[in-house]
Parts: sequence; structure tokens; C-alpha cells
Amino acid sequence: MRQVKGAQVICATCIGSGADILSKLRLPCVLVDEATQATEAATLVPLCRGAEQLVMLGDQCQLPPTVVSRHPTALAASSPLFNRLISDGAAPLLLDCQYRMHPAIAMLPCDLVYGGRLQTGVDGADRPAPPGFDWPRRDWPVALVPVLHGQESTEGVSKLNRTEAEATARVVDGLLRAGVKPSEIGVISPYGAQVRVLRSLLRSGARDPNSVEVSSVDGFQGREKEVIVFSCVRANAGGALGFLADARRLNVAFTRARCGLIVLGNPSTLGREEGTAWWHWLRWARAHGLVCGERPWGEYDARATRGASNA
Repeated sequence: MRQVKGAQVICATCIGSGADILSKLRLPCVLVDEATQATEAATLVPLCRGAEQLVMLGDQCQLPPTVVSRHPTALAASSPLFNRLISDGAAPLLLDCQYRMHPAIAMLPCDLVYGGRLQTGVDGADRPAPPGFDWPRRDWPVALVPVLHGQESTEGVSKLNRTEAEATARVVDGLLRAGVKPSEIGVISPYGAQVRVLRSLLRSGARDPNSVEVSSVDGFQGREKEVIVFSCVRANAGGALGFLADARRLNVAFTRARCGLIVLGNPSTLGREEGTAWWHWLRWARAHGLVCGERPWGEYDARATRGASNA
């Protein structure tokens, strides 16, 4: 208690700030980091300690809090306080320069998600393309690897694509053989069943990439790796994307990489529904020659993409 009472700054989760050990303390200044990952009710907890100033940092263009419930009232109550204040007219301050990603990785999320207002503070030369992968353009370390013969299947309430998982494992193995450290590679998929298949394949490979992290999109929010390998899973004749179509999910997945982004998926499924985030990304990738095995074709209209942004 002496340590707590003498501290200038106390770090806690939102719910943890309601602990008994802090019950007699007054906390006039509250800073909530990752505020869009907290429900409104959770954010209110630290404000009940006598808050006079509140600063919230977050990104409403990324995924909201994870709430497991089938009750519509609970889902409605899961909205962050950050988002509600914006919808009620509070003007947010945009931190408009990113220093994580190669400019090519940041380009489409900048235009589509942030309306062209996000700047890049690093040069491409500062983020060289990782070895071990045949990049369509080494000066633009972004690639779509078409997996045309894979087919999605259902496992419980989740989905998997074994052919795509095997192609993903081969990409990871190539990076490892070229000297990329396992801890520098992140493998992401939006579906839990695919994550389980990928973990099994990577463990059973000739190498031992135990420290190659495989996780869901939600699990990677707020994280970064040198290289991100993303398995889309969806491959069907109707072009159905399910929750993969959520622009916030694409934004999180594609902005984790510092030096290289490799996407594996079925282009005909990803780009079938006009106007989705994937439709925009696929047009951008094709126009800039980033699809493996394809020549550049089509045009990318940055102004139109920015106009389609919800920002």
C-alpha cells in the first residue's frame, strides 16, 4: 500500500482499477490505452476514482472488443466509449504518421481505411524485402499468392482450407531457410480451425519453427512482426466472404507487418463482391503487379478508393 500510495503513475487494466487496493485512492488523470478494445462499461470503472481528465487512445477502424454472447442486448452494450463519444460529436485527434510499415504495405489501408490522411514516416529502403520468397516486386514487399485449387470446408462453426494451409507452410519454410528468424514471422488466419491446421503443419515440418507465432486476426491486434503471412481460407463459387469481408479485420491483418506481407487466397472469391475491402485491395494489388504469376493489369484509382472510405 505504501508503494501504491507513493506512486505517480499506476498501471492497471480497466477492470483492475476497481480493485480494493485502490479503493481509497483518488485518480484525477486517467489514460486508457487501446480504448477501442474495451467496452463502455469497462472504461467507466477507472473514471469512478475521481477522474477530472480523461485521455483515450485507440483506433475505431480496427476490431472492437471481443464479446462472447448470443444475447443482442449484450452485443449492443459492447461498443467502446471511444466510439460513442465520436458518434456524439467529440472530435478525435488523428496521429497521422505511421512508422511501422514499408510504404507499400501502408498504401491501401491508408487510402481505404483512413481516407488518405495517414502519412508514412519511413522510407522503403529502411524496410527491405525479407529473403526466401520470390516477391513479384522487391521494391514493394507485398504479394498475393493465388491458391486456385483449394476449397474451404466447415469444422464446427469455423472454416479451414487444407490446400491453402499447406501452401502457407511452404512459404514459411522458404523464409526460414533463407535465414529469417522464426520470431520475426507471424502467421495469421481469420478462422480458428485454420489456425489449428497451420500450427500442426508447422510443427511437423522438417524444421522446428516452434517460435513462429500462429494466431487469429483478433489475437494479433496491437502486435507487429517483420513478416506477416496471411491465409484467407475462403474459396467458394459464390464469392462468400463471411466476416472476412469486414474492412476492420483486413486493416488489422495487413498493418501488422513491418517489412513484408504475403497473402494466400483465392482471387476469384476475394474479388467477386464489388465494393468490399478485398475487392479494393485486389484491384490495387493487380494494378501494381503484386499478384504472383500475373502481369500487372487494370488501374488503381486512389481518389475513388479514398472516397469509398468510411473515415
